[in-house]
Amino acid sequence: KGYIDEELEQLGTDYVDLLLFHHRCKTPAETANVWKAFEEAKRSGKAKHIGVSNFNVHDLQTLQQTAELPIEVLEAHFGIGLMDFEVLAFAKQHNIHVAGFASTSEDRTDHPTFHPAVSQVARSHGLSNVQVMYAYLNNWNVTFLSSCFHRDDPWKCMNYFGKDLEVFNHRLSADEMRTLDAVTA
Repeated sequence: KGYIDEELEQLGTDYVDLLLFHHRCKTPAETANVWKAFEEAKRSGKAKHIGVSNFNVHDLQTLQQTAELPIEVLEAHFGIGLMDFEVLAFAKQHNIHVAGFASTSEDRTDHPTFHPAVSQVARSHGLSNVQVMYAYLNNWNVTFLSSCFHRDDPWKCMNYFGKDLEVFNHRLSADEMRTLDAVTA
């Protein structure tokens, strides 16, 4: 509770829209205690929504056993080649909104099937690889966090954000989604 209050003070606000629990603790009891503090923060208006990050299905099931308020959001590293389909199914079944972070990180890997699959879909839609990566998550109903950082000129990012928004005009076909799903081992 003290950490939550300290963070709010540092941010100069009385509440946050979303309070996320970054990882489970060493024991289920510790995790439950932290979640109780999150529930209290929500009940008192310090957080509008509460959720978790980087929890797998076992972690989510364990937390649900003691949680009084629903887990509203699950943030994790979702992207082409990084999908946890079991977690996605569990989240959908339990009405947990899914958000992905660092969803374009696989673009900088040597994953053998990643680039051919993404490039093929990109060409067929006239999109960039990054746009396909975001469109893929959108098709999975995963909220993606678009990111651009230019220390010298933050306005340079406006072009990227505009391009990122174009993905909402494209739905990938079932065959394209299967091709991109197959990149995840």
